[in-house]
Amino acid sequence: MQLDCFASDRVYNFDAQAHDNYLKRLESEPEFPNTVHLVFKDDFVKDLSAETIGHLFGDYGDFQICKDSYNSCYFEAIYFNTQKVPDRSCKTFMALVLQNEALKVMSASMHNQAKKFVAHNM
Repeated sequence: MQLDCFASDRVYNFDAQAHDNYLKRLESEPEFPNTVHLVFKDDFVKDLSAETIGHLFGDYGDFQICKDSYNSCYFEAIYFNTQKVPDRSCKTFMALVLQNEALKVMSASMHNQAKKFVAHNM
């Protein structure tokens, strides 16, 4: 077993059986249940830092943000502002940011479905 260097409680196990059990568990439980992938229009976030992007979404709650390309980011929800996201769900958050044209979100999906976009805003 090896713990990652950022103390995120994510563990990587080198035991083959443990790895197989982990893959089976992923079929019923997403690995990152509070993480959303957002893709932006028009290179909106290309030259912005993750910190600056975080400020744009601050009204919705607190997130750890990781840019994975010039026009997309992963948002791991730490806390949702209940005045903006009353049910504290990622699905509601995705719907709200898609409706907010100023944020230029083109598509939103749960982390475990990043290749199968669940919502689009063209």
